[in-house]
Amino acid sequence: MTDTTENPVQADINDVLDNMSARNATLTRELAISQAQATALQRRVKELEAQLAEAK
Repeated sequence: MTDTTENPVQADINDVLDNMSARNATLTRELAISQAQATALQRRVKELEAQLAEAK
């Protein structure tokens, strides 16, 4: 970390905030991936429903 703060408590707080920010970014990426997967699955379900309707 490039924190030049002499207060060790503030440095620890900054570390925690940095870690939280990095975790938030990771969770945001994971959410975007999950949403894309859900959209793809919804599309596939519609395709399969259409095939089933044709087969009847």
